[in-house]
Amino acid sequence: MEGASREKSPLVLGNIYFMRPSEKEVYGLSVRCSSSPSTLLSLVEYLASNGVRIISASYTRRDDSSEMFLVVSLEGARLPPPTIVDGISRIDGVDRVDLVRPQLEGLILDLDRFPITDNTGRRYILISDEYMGSLVAGTRERFGTAGEAFLYYEGLMAGRIIAERCRSLGITSLADGLKYLLMKKLTLGRWLGELVEFGERRIRIRMYGNWECEMARRRGISGAASHFERGSVAGLIEGLTGKRVLVREVKCVAKGDPYCELEVLIQG
Repeated sequence: MEGASREKSPLVLGNIYFMRPSEKEVYGLSVRCSSSPSTLLSLVEYLASNGVRIISASYTRRDDSSEMFLVVSLEGARLPPPTIVDGISRIDGVDRVDLVRPQLEGLILDLDRFPITDNTGRRYILISDEYMGSLVAGTRERFGTAGEAFLYYEGLMAGRIIAERCRSLGITSLADGLKYLLMKKLTLGRWLGELVEFGERRIRIRMYGNWECEMARRRGISGAASHFERGSVAGLIEGLTGKRVLVREVKCVAKGDPYCELEVLIQG
């Protein structure tokens, strides 16, 4: 995304909540109801009128019905939890409401919805950066340059899959494909990208918050550290153009640079 702003707010997951020690009377509300705006408005108004504060929310619409998971604070609420739940159940259009107490000390989870998908049904798997950092850095530490090559080619295959996805969406030009790639990386929380140069033979992509290199830096790995993500860029470009590319990471936060930057040289 050319000229992408780095001043963005994080997308906070609504299906998992870690309570702070100072928080009291925090619960989950699992609600199934009509998608009618009047039902949703009545629900919000009921909570507000009874002093219930919404901390986080996840919402899914399925045809004419909606499912939501609300994490709420009842500290200072006018009514006890069972009465709040009973009141919600009486709202016109609400089919079901369940009170979810912390399943573990300080932890509230939405256990009613599985798997995680987008609106087309495509499944997503959420993996924490600690796990991915251990996997990526561990592969490098145990297998050295062979591990780096493995990560690159896994990324290359992933990039080619993204290229196939582009074609299924009617995206055939490299410019639009790169735009799709950068938006996808952002929405998946991988990195925030900026296309700083786009030429027939040379492309430069700047990456902010690249998870792969940030994890390497935290584990004390110095030097260019983006192998999987570098490979995914190569796979996308090769998949859309049919040409071989050379992708080098010329700047990297693991080297002390303020951001990561890829230089792509298109061959032939």
